[in-house]
Amino acid sequence: MADEADRIGGDLAAGAHISESGIGVGREVGRGGAGVGPGRAAYAAIVIRGLARVFDEGNLFVMFAATALLVGIGLQAFINMASALSLMPTKGMTLPFISYGGSSFVAIAFGMGMVLALTRRRSGSAI
Repeated sequence: MADEADRIGGDLAAGAHISESGIGVGREVGRGGAGVGPGRAAYAAIVIRGLARVFDEGNLFVMFAATALLVGIGLQAFINMASALSLMPTKGMTLPFISYGGSSFVAIAFGMGMVLALTRRRSGSAI
């Protein structure tokens, strides 16, 4: 069974090379480094920057829709990181834009495309 999984701090992490990208980083720099590494900070930056852009909108629908999409992406990343660091049981969620999984990648890319379309700066003329 040790051939099929990687060990970190005595914990057994199955499929570390496929869906738990934080496991490899955690193995090299420790659990703290895997939790606050630059790759993990990128998700926080995406969500915070997106929310800052959303709150400048005057349209209530745009605010709610974009906020829901951004929170969904941030929550998925948080759950993946927490399970990779053994802070919660594994859930099998993919890490957005990183982990192996074609349908998940397409759904996240579609969601980010929606966020970009909703928060696009429009010219003063109405169509």
